[in-house]
Amino acid sequence: TTTTTTTTTTRCGVGEQRDKQDATAKEDDARQYGVWGVDGIRQRSASFAAMEADWEDEVAKCWTRAGASEVATQRLLILGAKWQKGALGEIYRDPEAVRAMVDALAELLPGASPAKIFHGEPAAALVAVDRSSLSRTLVAIRTAADIPMLDLAHVISREPRLLTRDVAETSRTCRESVAALRSATGWLLNDEGVAAVVETCPSMLTHDGDDVAAAAEMMWTDAGGAGGTPWVEAFGTRETAAKWREGAVMDAFEEEEEEDGGERKASLMRHIVDFSGRVLEPALRRVDVRKEKEANGPPSKTPSTRGVVYE
Repeated sequence: TTTTTTTTTTRCGVGEQRDKQDATAKEDDARQYGVWGVDGIRQRSASFAAMEADWEDEVAKCWTRAGASEVATQRLLILGAKWQKGALGEIYRDPEAVRAMVDALAELLPGASPAKIFHGEPAAALVAVDRSSLSRTLVAIRTAADIPMLDLAHVISREPRLLTRDVAETSRTCRESVAALRSATGWLLNDEGVAAVVETCPSMLTHDGDDVAAAAEMMWTDAGGAGGTPWVEAFGTRETAAKWREGAVMDAFEEEEEEDGGERKASLMRHIVDFSGRVLEPALRRVDVRKEKEANGPPSKTPSTRGVVYE
């Protein structure tokens, strides 16, 4: 009798432990994948259904009204799932908060895409939920960039990190980066051209002036097979391009501009804008990677144990 009781108790213990492990695994999957399974298919099991509440329908309506597609709406709903802990999760599953964020963007930044902004940078909700904070940030960016023709809605939609950075730091990088671009391109870009370059490569507003200057300098050198510099494409030879850059033939350029109605300069500006997307943006991404590596320090020099046989 004693032996039978012990065996039964042991079996029950093993079963309970297995059930506990299964429950833990399901909870881990829920935290990692949310309402999406590992195969990317929306799950509708009882456990996931229990995690979803009435807030989903209300929040989904807010995103749909803001122009979000069905896929974008589902992705944004994941940000408010019950397993998302912290202030961000609370904001994204609060219909009133989502409505306030969307309305604030529509009023203060007409033309912006709320779905792109909040999916690209979820932390932007911490700024957008406070209308006055959002207003101060947008005013700081516009003032520091000082480009009258800049489409700020397009810039923020493509580079939502600008909303989450320290306002003073953002003002500094916006001011320095635009000044570096103007210095690098000289008299060949007017405000419209500068605005077009920033809209093509909005990430430049998050970089120091020195980084932007170094990247923009590539416009005057060989692009390594990227199609040649816009200057050489427009002027024919590197020597002629250098003279144009230095303004050594400014009078001749102005005379030619009067004759062709500014068509050559307009063509050159189009080259520069196109080149900024092909050269500036990748160059600045490399700067980000380098700084990240420097911040994380050199790789570990711990000797590898691969191939070692332990006795």
